[in-house]
Amino acid sequence: MALHAIAEEPNPYAAAQAELHYFNEAIADPKRATLPRVLVEIREDKKTERFWLNHARLDGKEYVGRLEAIPREVSSLQFGQEVRVQGKDVLDWTYQDRESRVIYGHYNVCSEFKAMSKKEAKEQMTYWGVACKPKQ
Repeated sequence: MALHAIAEEPNPYAAAQAELHYFNEAIADPKRATLPRVLVEIREDKKTERFWLNHARLDGKEYVGRLEAIPREVSSLQFGQEVRVQGKDVLDWTYQDRESRVIYGHYNVCSEFKAMSKKEAKEQMTYWGVACKPKQ
């Protein structure tokens, strides 16, 4: 079965942005979260490229993460470079709970689960270890 992108969630990035406080709370406690990442879109002249920034952390009001991909379009960035972005520039986020090993965030992927039957979505979420929105 092909995944149908964004079946019910009109903008998964808006949902991720609205719930960014969950990410902030999790990464504030290193004993709670591991593998924190933020998805950003970098613009350079007329070129844009999306990247996951790994090992993301808050530094004041900015998110700082390491680019662990080789840019194809944005020539001002390099593999391994630390990149700083504002919170408003975070498209998506993810982290893994250290205790349960469950992955939270990934709002774009989670929106695709909504296009599946409930049974299939549950199977996929269990298989990938994804819970999307953290428990409150």
